[in-house]
Amino acid sequence: MLIIKTEEDRERCTSSCGNRTIVLTMEEVVALFAGATLGDPNFSEYGTFIRLEGNT
Repeated sequence: MLIIKTEEDRERCTSSCGNRTIVLTMEEVVALFAGATLGDPNFSEYGTFIRLEGNT
């Protein structure tokens, strides 16, 4: 993942086919630090899961 700091960074991550922004709550961020994996129940074709590196 790239931390977006400039508009150029954002453009490097933008797809012409469509884009999606994932917004996390503080509760979800805390859960990630505690080792949890987050899953998006509102998926369409592909499921989305988020976890911190090193947490399996």
